[in-house]
Amino acid sequence: MTPARWRSLALGALWVQVAALLGTAAFSLWRSADFSRYFNAAEALLAALVMAWWTTLLGRALNAQPTPGTDGVQRALTLVFPWLTSLRGALWGMTLFGVLGGATPRRTRWP
Repeated sequence: MTPARWRSLALGALWVQVAALLGTAAFSLWRSADFSRYFNAAEALLAALVMAWWTTLLGRALNAQPTPGTDGVQRALTLVFPWLTSLRGALWGMTLFGVLGGATPRRTRWP
């Protein structure tokens, strides 16, 4: 396989991951019945947003397209990435504290 073919397959796989994250968010909102579904959906949507931005920039770099400093995707990722990462970390922390605090249902006996 040629390097161009590998690049296109890798970018295609990344876009499939973005679609899977969007599907995870939709499934979380559709099937879950508790309040945590909003946190799960928000985390999946943020992950999809960041991955879509990274995939767009990686696609430009792999295809040797210039990315000027005024590029909207690069500026958005530069400005918002630390905040999105912090928010995703906070959502993971809330999930961890919820599990440790007993928010999950307990089994009364072993099978």
